[in-house]
Amino acid sequence: MTPDAVTSSVKPMAQAAKDAGATLVSITAFARSPLAAMADISLVAGMGDLSFREEVTVTSRIPQTILMAGLIAALSEELAEVATAAKALALEVISGNLDE
Repeated sequence: MTPDAVTSSVKPMAQAAKDAGATLVSITAFARSPLAAMADISLVAGMGDLSFREEVTVTSRIPQTILMAGLIAALSEELAEVATAAKALALEVISGNLDE
C-alpha cells in the first residue's frame, strides 16, 4: 500500500517478492497503478472516483488500512506459527529501510 507505486523502494521489493515465488497482492485505490499491474491479485478499495492528486491531498488511506488489518488478522489466525515467522521477517526487512 503506497501513494506512489513506482518509488525506489516499493517496486524493487515487490519484484524481489515475485522473483522469490511470492504471490504479490496490492491494496490500492487505483486499479491501473504500476503496483497493481505487477500484482497477481489487486484489491481495490478507495474513496470513489478521484484523481491521484485528490486521493493524496483530500482523502485518507482508511479504506485500505481497514482492509489490510482484516486480512492480517484472518491470515494470522489461519496460519498461526507461519504467520508469526512471516511477521518477524517483514519487521526485519522494514527496519532495514527506516532511514529512507
